[in-house]
Amino acid sequence: MKHKTILNLILLFSIFALVAAYFIQYVMGHQPCNLCLIERIPFMVTIVIILLTLLFKKFEKVSLIALSLIFFILTLISFYHFGIEQG
Repeated sequence: MKHKTILNLILLFSIFALVAAYFIQYVMGHQPCNLCLIERIPFMVTIVIILLTLLFKKFEKVSLIALSLIFFILTLISFYHFGIEQG
């Protein structure tokens, strides 16, 4: 796959994740915990990085490496959050 295609897929996934989180919070009325709010930050950072990369058409490989690191950190936060939720 081309780098641009990968970036577009990650961008769509990140936007979908944030839209779903805000939908659950504001439309369905579920209040998020602090870890839920913290988990949104990497998605926001991802969107900014991808938009800047697509806008300036530079550093696609560096962006992919940075995004890999961001999603690795997000995975760690998610596992910790799941552990806390399960007790």
